Amino acid sequence: MKYLRTIAILLLLFGLPAGSWYFLKDGLNWRKGKMETLKPKERFLEVYDFSDQDKTQIFEELSHRTAIIKLNSDITKDDMRIIDQFDDVPTFMFFVISKNVRIADQFGSKVALRYIKPSSISSKNFEYNSAQYVIVDTSGYIRNFYPWDMEDKMKNIVEDIAVILPRKVTPDIVVKENN
Repeated sequence: MKYLRTIAILLLLFGLPAGSWYFLKDGLNWRKGKMETLKPKERFLEVYDFSDQDKTQIFEELSHRTAIIKLNSDITKDDMRIIDQFDDVPTFMFFVISKNVRIADQFGSKVALRYIKPSSISSKNFEYNSAQYVIVDTSGYIRNFYPWDMEDKMKNIVEDIAVILPRKVTPDIVVKENN
């Protein structure tokens, strides 16, 4: 019994902190790797060739929001799951930029979903021609894009948007002094 108690105390003092360090280190390395792949690239409005009126409308909708932009197709059930998952985040927005939008009027202003029908959608950069989804940060920079044929696309989008979304600022502890 005496040895069992000693082993339990040593496990609590050394085993649990070592296990926590191991798992936290893996999480930190994962986050560093994600941040490396999600470095800001070009500005979204400079990569795509929109008309001036379309640029103004897109800029107004995108300003100060982290957005998932879906290009050239309507939303799916997977898209709605993403919208529902991040709907309570005030800086999140899901944009559908497509010429043939079918269900744009079914959603109210409280849903983090916006539709834009541009006069033209064409990429100035060959790299983005195959993009179906584009993640844009609050400054308007492209963080990542996902081609039509990418495997595990939705899983990667959810992970990436969770890393990019600004964290809610927690208030500092303030000590009140009685005078």
